[in-house]
Amino acid sequence: YGNAMFQMAKLHLRQKDYYEAFNCLKRAADNNFQSKRLTMYKDFTEGVLYLIKRKIKKGVQILSDLLEILVNKEKDKDKKEKKEAGAKPVVDFKKQKANKAHSDYLIHQILLFRAYGYVAIEKYEVAQEDIRRVAKWGKVDAASIYNKWLGKGILRMDHEDYLMASK
Repeated sequence: YGNAMFQMAKLHLRQKDYYEAFNCLKRAADNNFQSKRLTMYKDFTEGVLYLIKRKIKKGVQILSDLLEILVNKEKDKDKKEKKEAGAKPVVDFKKQKANKAHSDYLIHQILLFRAYGYVAIEKYEVAQEDIRRVAKWGKVDAASIYNKWLGKGILRMDHEDYLMASK
């Protein structure tokens, strides 16, 4: 039952139905379904819901913490693979590919939402950096492109570069 709820939550996330996704993830956790991925998805959804509820700083903090965990996990995995290059371990490539896809999806989404959060709390430089990083993990959506141009214009106005602020 827990795994089914987790799969339903992933479908809701793809449809951008964050309230229902959080509800499914909560039900999966309440039914003693334990998974690192479940925890990551639940944290991600919770961070997004804080942004929706206009508790921006808390949402950005949750997303930043989760991003740090995911990025460090990627780095640790790369180090481990280099270390074990001499030995030929038995590797389940299908499972490894699925885990990487989940991780990449979460990192992409976290960067998109965190950039929005930074724009909302007027930290435009950091938002610009997140929007630049999004392209590495996937497609940049229209809202993020808008936030990018908005942030650039405001930063140029702050630096009294009025002519370039409108371009």
